Amino acid sequence: IRSHSIGIMSSANQPQRVQPPQPPPPPQPPKRQSNERNDQPAAKRGKMERECSVCKRLKSLQDNFSKSQRNKGANAKCKECIDVQQKGRPQQEENRKLAAEKREAKRKQQELIRKKAEEERKKEEEERNRAAKIREAEEKKKVIAVNEEKEASTTNR
Repeated sequence: IRSHSIGIMSSANQPQRVQPPQPPPPPQPPKRQSNERNDQPAAKRGKMERECSVCKRLKSLQDNFSKSQRNKGANAKCKECIDVQQKGRPQQEENRKLAAEKREAKRKQQELIRKKAEEERKKEEEERNRAAKIREAEEKKKVIAVNEEKEASTTNR
């Protein structure tokens, strides 16, 4: 019985305390955007940094990579590298045009050299043909002269 009476005490014997008013609960933080860490699937949590495939620097995923690049994984390029690449495109096109112009000029120059060599070869061939004709004509004259001498010697006898 005694244990019973210890557990139950009347509240009339104890003086009542007045509790100070409770402070209002702290304001709830605003709901997180869907792109924040806790709203992402478990597999993506903790991967808030990524290495740029161009400059090889570790950068924050949200601030330094566009949405389309975030999905590319190890092949992602940071915004800075993309800007540099896009600014370089007109220069690359200009360089390509200059290289094409140089190739065209070189091709024309080689064509001129080839034509000159062809003309020289034709001239040399013509000169050889003329020289050959002259030699043939001289040989004919010699043969004719020799034949005439033979005839003259045979007629004189």
